[in-house]
Amino acid sequence: MKETFSKKPRNFRLHTVLEKTLKTTLLSLLALSFQDAAAAPSEEISKSETSFVAFQKIVKGKVVDEKGIPVPGVNVIIKGTTKGVQTDMDGGFAIDVPNENAILIFTFLGMQDQEVPAGNGILKVVMKEAGQQMEEVVVVGYSKVKKESLTGSLQTLDNKKIVDVTTPNVENMLAGKATGVFVNTGGGQPGAPAKVIIRGRTTVNGSTDPLWVIDGVIVGNTSANVNPADIETLTVLKDAASTAVYGSQGANGVIVVTTKSGKNGKSTINFSAKTAMTTINNGNFKIMNGSELYDLYDSFANKETFQNVWWWKPELRNKNFDWWDNATQTGIAEDYNLSFSGGGENFKSYVSVGVYNETGAIKGYDYKKYSGLMKFEYKPSTWFTLRPQVNLTRESTLDKQHDIYALYANMPWDSPYLPDGSLVGNAPNPTWVNTT
Repeated sequence: MKETFSKKPRNFRLHTVLEKTLKTTLLSLLALSFQDAAAAPSEEISKSETSFVAFQKIVKGKVVDEKGIPVPGVNVIIKGTTKGVQTDMDGGFAIDVPNENAILIFTFLGMQDQEVPAGNGILKVVMKEAGQQMEEVVVVGYSKVKKESLTGSLQTLDNKKIVDVTTPNVENMLAGKATGVFVNTGGGQPGAPAKVIIRGRTTVNGSTDPLWVIDGVIVGNTSANVNPADIETLTVLKDAASTAVYGSQGANGVIVVTTKSGKNGKSTINFSAKTAMTTINNGNFKIMNGSELYDLYDSFANKETFQNVWWWKPELRNKNFDWWDNATQTGIAEDYNLSFSGGGENFKSYVSVGVYNETGAIKGYDYKKYSGLMKFEYKPSTWFTLRPQVNLTRESTLDKQHDIYALYANMPWDSPYLPDGSLVGNAPNPTWVNTT
């Protein structure tokens, strides 16, 4: 005990000269110092632990508007988490925060979001009206109206909401982005457009494709291969009131696309590169190998009917060709876009080029797409404006895809290769077990 006590811990330094009135306190400090030295001879106490103990976890406050009136129902969320509370009828709130550096986000419909550091004191947050958001305009038919003046059913998506996936088609980007819009990706081949249905089927045998309008021009029932990176806004018109200007053509709904244009001010150059991987999801379905399939056949009650055929041999257990692995791969998609935008009072321009390349998850299928957009605006006078626009698209497809049916129907006992390594060909080999 004496030997341990003689080792002076570095965490505490005690003066050699002490007053008699403090002997009791010093003895307790010596005992604490002795315990620290024996348990953990670290050179200093962690500062983070000390501050954590001293910090008050519960942060309280009050939320008011610009007139000082309490605002009930305001969402108070800790930034970076899903933990939050709502203000009461008096605008008050109390929330547990992990540390004093936490940021609280205050949100309420019709008001601007506020971000306030938690700190240690009682907070007072002033919510301001979102005046600029109320002036948002929406493209409807051939005109633009304020959002609060709308009476029809529609939904507007900006560029940030639709370019979070890597695909060459705008139809595929609508999946899960708009209410009442059903998107069926179909076969899933690279470059294949999806099927879009707005508010369900409106006919038994007729077309259910919506009408597409790009920059005020009716292009038909497809998106005309417009580059998703060039889209500024996309508006889905759903009901009769919204689509009335298009007559019977808009019976299945209308999708209005506005592409990017040149802006007045400093010229900007943007470049984006995205990549994605695709695989085939087989769920819980698993294909048997040669040994498993042989045991299954051998367990049949009527196995005598095929055990006398020429191909039934124990050697089948050792034959195990993986048709699934032979025909599938991890597909890679690459999307590159370069754009230039700029202009002045009388002339504005927007030019973009895009390259999309995708290798399918089924071997033998490749898709490439090249796109370009040139938009100019020339305004020589207040009463005359010229807006020429050129949209170019070129696609190429390599379609030597493996047969999907063969992945499931062919047996692991059969192989598409002959003993010399050459391919069997289109017709099944006579030595195959499955010759159909």
